[in-house]
Amino acid sequence: MMAGEMRRASHRKRRDRHLPTAYEDDAYCCCFLRDAMTPETTKTTSHCSSGGFSLVEILVVIAVIGLIAGIALPPLMSWRTNVNASQSAKNMVDTLRASRSKALTTNYQQEVSFDLANNRYQVLNSATRQSYNSTSWDTDHPVQGWVQLPGGLTLRSGNGSDCDSSANINVQFNANGTARLEAPWGERSDTPIIMCVQNGPNVSRRIRITPSGTITID
Repeated sequence: MMAGEMRRASHRKRRDRHLPTAYEDDAYCCCFLRDAMTPETTKTTSHCSSGGFSLVEILVVIAVIGLIAGIALPPLMSWRTNVNASQSAKNMVDTLRASRSKALTTNYQQEVSFDLANNRYQVLNSATRQSYNSTSWDTDHPVQGWVQLPGGLTLRSGNGSDCDSSANINVQFNANGTARLEAPWGERSDTPIIMCVQNGPNVSRRIRITPSGTITID
């Protein structure tokens, strides 16, 4: 009897060794599903082999990413610079129009001074609170301090259709809204001054200021 019990116990142990645990069942199912979804031509002899990328595959992916970045980056940078140029020109127009409006409401001159050598501009009051022909400006208390253009952009000026000068410009708005345009080539009373925001050698935006005080952008 004891021998029979021992045989049955030995049989149960051998049977239990072949029963998979819950973890083994899950792993078996995962392996079965993976093998079922894998095309016959790509299956390997060992089921459920460990996944991963080879060094060659990683290098190929890195090379493709670098190639895409090299192609896309220059247009992206150019687009960003053009956006900055458009926004800077719009800000300049807003500043000029605000200065003209203030000259009308306060009854004394406002000057927008352009420093082309440093690609910046500021707004000043007439130091003597004159309506016309001011000769001194309150630089100690500017209406608006120096505004610097973003990197990559330059300011240029001209008295025709082209911005071919780097000479500084002063736009003085009178109490009646007209503009006194001071430039190294002389005060302009009949033709507009052109201010250009440039992206390298290319003119991105052109601002036209007329002696009548009209300010436009194209």
